[in-house]
Amino acid sequence: MTAKEFEQILKARTQKMVLTLGRKAGEYATADDRLHTFKEAARLGGLTPAEALMGMWLKHVVSVCDMVREQSAGKPITQDRVDDKIGDAINYLVLLEAVFAEKPTTAEPAAPPETAGKGESLYVVQVFDEEARRYRETWPMTLGKATEEYRRERATKPDAEVRLIHLVKSMPRSGVRCKEVLSRHAGD
Repeated sequence: MTAKEFEQILKARTQKMVLTLGRKAGEYATADDRLHTFKEAARLGGLTPAEALMGMWLKHVVSVCDMVREQSAGKPITQDRVDDKIGDAINYLVLLEAVFAEKPTTAEPAAPPETAGKGESLYVVQVFDEEARRYRETWPMTLGKATEEYRRERATKPDAEVRLIHLVKSMPRSGVRCKEVLSRHAGD
């Protein structure tokens, strides 16, 4: 392949990327957040936006790998399929770059809480977010994990209010009530 032929492929790909990302923004983004889909998937799955995006990207990587295997087996691959599958994989990497470039959010994941073994209690760690003026809370976890998280938060945010909360099961069907176990307020 000559340099000129390669430059033509590169120019065509970048034009396709701009068109596809613009068209897909209408389907997957909101008016004020181009990365909405990844943030919402992260919240629902208890992941970071980058982890949610990577899970979606892997689907496209598998499709590209399938095309390579099919071509190796002598099956023809259409240019439309190459455009779609390679374009999708590249576009997800551009979106991942955007996720990395954005400041982390304090969005809380909507993952199912950790389950406790028989007779084992669950705990959450709360950290007061000064910027948002509210508490950010982890999902329920066992005491060992919660204690590690509590210590990590205290070490990384020495001026923040950090709490370790014991979730105490009350009567059936009434859910849980909380009991504060450890607390470190700013200035302590």
